Amino acid sequence: MRTRIGGWEFDHSKYDPDADVLYLSLGPPREGYGEETPEGHFLRFDEHGEFYGVTIIDAQQLMRTDGQIVITLPKREQVELSEDQFEFA
Repeated sequence: MRTRIGGWEFDHSKYDPDADVLYLSLGPPREGYGEETPEGHFLRFDEHGEFYGVTIIDAQQLMRTDGQIVITLPKREQVELSEDQFEFA
């Protein structure tokens, strides 16, 4: 499943229903580090500092309670995600 958020198109996704965490990445997931967003999610960067993914915490719960997920992406671009952009298993 491809997921477009702002100007980014994530081509790898994995949802962990037990933890309610959605992992999105540009290309295959790889080693790197994370930086927390103001909303409590995590941006993923590779060893060269290139942005490659996002970890969305409480993804399904946020969709149920708020009807959207707000996340600040690199360059401080804030976008809102609607429920029709995700498929929770």
